[in-house]
Amino acid sequence: MKSALKYLKPYGGSAIWGMLFKFAETVLELFLPLTMAYMVESASKGAEFSQVLRLSGVMLVIIALCIVLSVSGQFFAAKASTFFGRDLRTALFSKINSLSFKETDSFGTPSLVNRLTNDTSQIQSAVFMVIRIGLRAPFVAIGALVMAFALDSFVALVFLAVIPFVAIAITIILKRTVPIYGSVQKKLDDITAVTRENVSGARVIRAYSRQEHENVRTAVAAESYKKESLRVNRIAALLNPISSLIIQLGIVGILIVGGYRAQADMLEPAILTAFITYILQILLAVNMVATVIVILIRAVASAKRIEEVLNAKGVASDGYAVTGGDGLDRSAPAAEFKDVYFGYSCANVLKDVSFAVNRGEKLGIIGGTGSGKTTLINLIPAFYGARSGEVRVFGRDVKDIDPRYLRSLVTAVSQKAVLISGTVRENVAFGRQISDEEATRALYAAQAEFVFESQEGLDKHIERDGSNISGGQKQRISIARALAGNPEILILDDSSSALDYATDAALYAALRTEYPELTVITVSQRVYAVRRADTILVMHNGKIEAAGAHSELYAASPLYEEICRSQGVDL
Repeated sequence: MKSALKYLKPYGGSAIWGMLFKFAETVLELFLPLTMAYMVESASKGAEFSQVLRLSGVMLVIIALCIVLSVSGQFFAAKASTFFGRDLRTALFSKINSLSFKETDSFGTPSLVNRLTNDTSQIQSAVFMVIRIGLRAPFVAIGALVMAFALDSFVALVFLAVIPFVAIAITIILKRTVPIYGSVQKKLDDITAVTRENVSGARVIRAYSRQEHENVRTAVAAESYKKESLRVNRIAALLNPISSLIIQLGIVGILIVGGYRAQADMLEPAILTAFITYILQILLAVNMVATVIVILIRAVASAKRIEEVLNAKGVASDGYAVTGGDGLDRSAPAAEFKDVYFGYSCANVLKDVSFAVNRGEKLGIIGGTGSGKTTLINLIPAFYGARSGEVRVFGRDVKDIDPRYLRSLVTAVSQKAVLISGTVRENVAFGRQISDEEATRALYAAQAEFVFESQEGLDKHIERDGSNISGGQKQRISIARALAGNPEILILDDSSSALDYATDAALYAALRTEYPELTVITVSQRVYAVRRADTILVMHNGKIEAAGAHSELYAASPLYEEICRSQGVDL
C-alpha cells in the first residue's frame, strides 16, 4: 500500500492529532471502572453520601472529557482521510490519463472506473477507521490489561490466557479472506462492465427487444458477485462471535478465580466488578479490531489494484529528443512509414507497411473491415508503438517526439463523435484557448453552418454525448474541434460517415481552400470519401495492396475496382 499511502503524508499532522485525542480518550476511559469500583466499595462500607457524590462527579467529568476528545479525534480522522482520498483519486485519475492505449486496453474501462471510485473509497474508509478505531483498540486492550494487573495480578492471568486464542482466530480468518476480497473486486468489475454496456447500448437493446437477455446477463454477473461476497462475508462474520465467545469464557474464568479469592478475603468484591468491566472493554476492543481487520483486508485488495495502475509505465513526460518545432524538418514527408509491423497481441495486424505523404497532400485509405486501416493511423499520433520499423512525422521517429507536442501536430477525429455537455463554443475549444473567430472559421470549414442558423450561435447548448443533435451534426462539430487547434496533420477516421455526399464534397473543398498546408489523411470504406485524395492506399489483410490516384487504381487494382463497382462508382 506504499504507493497509495504516500498521499497521506501531507495530512500526517491531522492523523497524529486524531490518534492523540483517541489515546487521551482511552486513558480516561480506563479510570472509569476503577472509579466505579471505589464508589461501590465506599458505599458498601458505609461511606458518607457526599463522598459517593464526589466520586459520581468525577465520573461525569471523565465522561464529558471523553466526549470532547472523541469528537475532536473524529474530526481530525475525517479531515485526514477525506483529503487523502481526494489526493489519491486525483493522482489515480491523472495516471489513467497518462496510460498508453495498450495499458488502458489491458486494464479495461470498467476496471479503471471501479479502481477510481470503489477501490479508493475502500482505502479512504480504512484510513479513517485506523485513525479513529484501529489504534484506539490496542490502547484499550493494553491499558485494561495493565490496570487489571495493578488491581490483582493473579486474576489478571486469566486475561493473558484469553489473548492467544483471540489472536489465533484473527490470524486464521485473515489468511482465508485476503485472497477472496481480490476476487470480489473483480466480480464487481464484471457488474460494472455489463451495466456500462446496457446503459450505452440502451437503444440497440430496445430496438432488438433484448431486454430479457440483458436482464439475464446482469443477473448472472450479480449472482456471481453475490456468491463471492457471501463466501467471504460468512468467513469474516465468524470473527466477532468467536472472539466474543472466547472473551465470555474469560469472564467466566474471572468470576471463578475472583470469587474464590473474594471468599478467601484476598480480593474486594467491588474490585471484581472492575475486572469484569475491563474484560468487557477488551471485548469491545476485540470487536473493534475485528471490524478494522475486515475493512483493512478489503483495503489491501483495493490498494493492490490501485498500485497496479499507479505503477504502470504510462507515457513518459520527459526525455524526448523533440519537444518543439525546432527538431522537425518541414521539408520532409509529413507522415512516413518504413517497413512497419504491428500487432496487439501475438499476430501482426500490420505487415511491412511503407508509404509517405507530404505536407499539404490529401491521402485516402480504403479497405474492407479488419484490413488494418484504423490500426495504421493510430500509429501516427503514437497511440500505439510499432513492433518493428519506423513511423516518422516531419523526419523524426514518433518515439522521439514528446506525445503532447506530437498530438498538437497530429489530430485524429474518430467515427464516434464524442461531445461534452455544454455550449458549441466549449465543445470546439475543449479547454484550449480558442478565440471565437478561430472557432467560427473551423465550424464553417467543417460545414457546421447549422450552428449559426440558431439565435444562440456559439452558445447553442449541446446535451451530453450530443443527444439533441443528429449524427452528422455531431461529426461536423468534432471535425471543427480538430481544425480549431490548427494541426498540421488531420486524420479523419471514417468521421464523415454520417454526412451526405454533397456535404462531404464541400468539406473536402473547404479543407483545400481554408487549410491549404494541412495534411489530411482520410480513412473510409466509402469510395466517395477518398476519391478526391491525391493518393489512395488500398488496404487488405494488414498490407498495402495498391497505391495511387482514383483513376490509376481503378485501372490497375482489381480489389479497388471491385470496391468501386460494389458501391456504384466509376471513373
